[in-house]
Amino acid sequence: MAKKTDKQPKEEMSLYDRICDYTVLEEEERDGYQYAKIRTHSGAIVTMKIPHHTEEEKRELRKNLAFSMFRMCYPDKDISNYSKIQVVW
Repeated sequence: MAKKTDKQPKEEMSLYDRICDYTVLEEEERDGYQYAKIRTHSGAIVTMKIPHHTEEEKRELRKNLAFSMFRMCYPDKDISNYSKIQVVW
């Protein structure tokens, strides 16, 4: 027979709270990229290689992000009915 325990489920931090716990250790610019070394909430050290984008590339990235977020939130809606999608922070 299984024992009944009064243990509460372990409460986890939200993704936002974990990201806020990241620490930037080092940043530098070289070879047309920005490099950043960060420590994550769990203590892992990560090196990121961040490319520089033109304004046109940034617009295209934002457009793709907005459409992806729309699709995730409203998977059954026909996106062709909308002339503009705006992400509000």
